[in-house]
Order: sequence, then C-alpha cells, then structure tokens
Amino acid sequence: MEIEAKFRVDDGGVFPALLALGALGPFRLVPAPEVEDQLNVYFDTADRRLRRRAMACACA
Repeated sequence: MEIEAKFRVDDGGVFPALLALGALGPFRLVPAPEVEDQLNVYFDTADRRLRRRAMACACA
C-alpha cells in the first residue's frame, strides 16, 4: 500500500529547505540515483464510485 500526499507551497524558500533535510520523520531522505519514469493506470467502477469518494485504484 502506498499513501501519497501532495502539498502546494507558496513560499519559495520551503523547497530548498526540504532538500537540505536528511530525514522527514522516521524516513531517511537520499538523492535519487537517476530519474525514474513511471506509468500508472487508474481504475474505477463504471459509475465512478471511487472518484466520488476522492479515492483511486492504481497499478504501476
């Protein structure tokens, strides 16, 4: 299971500060060795039940 959070940050100084962190909570942060291309396919029911609940079912 993956939980993804997206945040809008209007302060231009926040992103460089995040890049300088070595950890975020219990998670150690390290630079990615290379760019990773991903293709995600999202599924829903015919009546869009997941979308109405702001949920998604994705396969990578």
